[in-house]
Amino acid sequence: MGAPRRRRSRLRALSLISRPLRWSRRDVLKRLGGAAGLAVAAPLLTACGESDTRQLGNPGTPSPTGVSPFNHGVASGDPMADRVILWTRATPVATEEIAVTVKVYRDTALTQLLGSMSQTATAARDWTIKIDFTGLAPATSYFFQFEAVGHKSVIGRTRTAPAVATERLRFGLVSCSSYAHGFFNAYAFLAKRADIDAVLHLGDYIYEYASDAASGDEVYGTTRPYEPTYEMKSLADYRTRHSYYKRTDPDLQELHRQFPFVTIWDDHESTDNSYRDGAANHNEDGKDEGVWAERKAIAQRAYDEWMPIRYPEPGNVNRIWRKYSYGNLVELFMTDSRLYDRDLQVSTPI
Repeated sequence: MGAPRRRRSRLRALSLISRPLRWSRRDVLKRLGGAAGLAVAAPLLTACGESDTRQLGNPGTPSPTGVSPFNHGVASGDPMADRVILWTRATPVATEEIAVTVKVYRDTALTQLLGSMSQTATAARDWTIKIDFTGLAPATSYFFQFEAVGHKSVIGRTRTAPAVATERLRFGLVSCSSYAHGFFNAYAFLAKRADIDAVLHLGDYIYEYASDAASGDEVYGTTRPYEPTYEMKSLADYRTRHSYYKRTDPDLQELHRQFPFVTIWDDHESTDNSYRDGAANHNEDGKDEGVWAERKAIAQRAYDEWMPIRYPEPGNVNRIWRKYSYGNLVELFMTDSRLYDRDLQVSTPI
């Protein structure tokens, strides 16, 4: 039998500012992002400054009849000066392939069509759609809507990065979204602002924990149950947990709908205290948790499917670290300090 496993729970996603006693990787990144942290904490009264006339997007009118396949909302991510990732999921009625089209507009009323792109949703990618939409202008807000099987999604809003000199940027800064510990009020707060250029999610977008003590897994948090109720281990488990977050939390859906995300994973997207060759919450000798390399690959695959992320090497989910430029003001480095090259961390007695 392996050594007893230590797990930790986190609540930092539920507040906009945290004051931990010791600095973690996430704390260092927050401090390096200084201005971003201040922008998140700024009062709502400054949401639209004198030089910023941006408007929040309207979700539009739902399809009038039948069951819409777009019950996971829409999202965008990894904005560049001329392109952005557009994401949704077309939930299938059966197991057939689903043709999905996204249209991008210059205005909130969807009268000025810029262009459209299509992709087929299949079981191989859990019916998720991820389109790298190009031909956009820098530092510009756009509005997009997906269509499939006679239905339309809510209207998403996104924004490209500036290409030249810029005087001001505002980022939302979030992390550690433990569904079972409480409600995502920080997401709701940010979604009401109109002046944010992008939301930076520093990891622990989902948690692998159980919410059912009968499963035999340790339970952390009881405010809201997880789905699946047991600790996620298989590809179906990870997909279901990602789906559950996006399908059931209205604040997360709204934040994704209004702003592009730039994300990086931490440990709980795979399992607690994960590193290149293992994890504190993974025991190959017990509880049927399997081979770590396989579980890590499963977690990375589900993340690729369910997150609006652009990998710098297409098809290589191990290479998640990347850089985005926001004019001459910010070079944004998203670093992987978990799954690619992290060694087993030193255990420090408390």
